[in-house]
Amino acid sequence: MIDADRFKQINDGLGHAAGDAVLAAFGARLTAWAGPRAAVGRLGGDELAVVLELAPGRREQRLQQLVRMLCTRLWRTSRCHPHELIP
Repeated sequence: MIDADRFKQINDGLGHAAGDAVLAAFGARLTAWAGPRAAVGRLGGDELAVVLELAPGRREQRLQQLVRMLCTRLWRTSRCHPHELIP
């Protein structure tokens, strides 16, 4: 489960359409990372879930990759017309 920090600020400051665009971008980035054999979905609010089927020997490596991606790329610049969100 992933909680999108700062999401409330976007919704409150730029509106729900901007917040929806940011969540869609998050979902696309998580889906690209997770690959075709995974499921990514919104649980509600700013919470997303990633379900992966992994061999026991790969779990630690993939979780480390996910943490790196979340820390470096999830909040990269997003465009919410007419706004540009920069982390």
